Amino acid sequence: MPNHFHGILRIVGADPCVRLADKANPSVRTSVQWFKTMTLAAYMRGVNNYGWPRFAGRLWQRNYYERIIRNDDELQHIRRYIESNPARWASDKENPDNWQFRGRCDVFCRNGQEEFSGRLC
Repeated sequence: MPNHFHGILRIVGADPCVRLADKANPSVRTSVQWFKTMTLAAYMRGVNNYGWPRFAGRLWQRNYYERIIRNDDELQHIRRYIESNPARWASDKENPDNWQFRGRCDVFCRNGQEEFSGRLC
């Protein structure tokens, strides 16, 4: 997908009831912040050193969505969603080729079943 990123972050050995400020055990927020910082720096090196086109706005949005995966069934469901996500770009309301989807708040469905319970807008 050219307009967003999905990932699964596994925090090994973390107690879900304890919030640590220790850099050896970073929080999700710290991990995402580090990822955004490092990818932005790499992108800017590409712009400056290799003539990559400059992005006409912010590379990363300010916030992100996170969710705790609580069991293997949820993990498999989310993995399938992430894996099949790029195939939905053709009907994504953010795709510039899809003027007919502008302003709609659809839920993606697959085989008549709700695939993702989030709203698009």
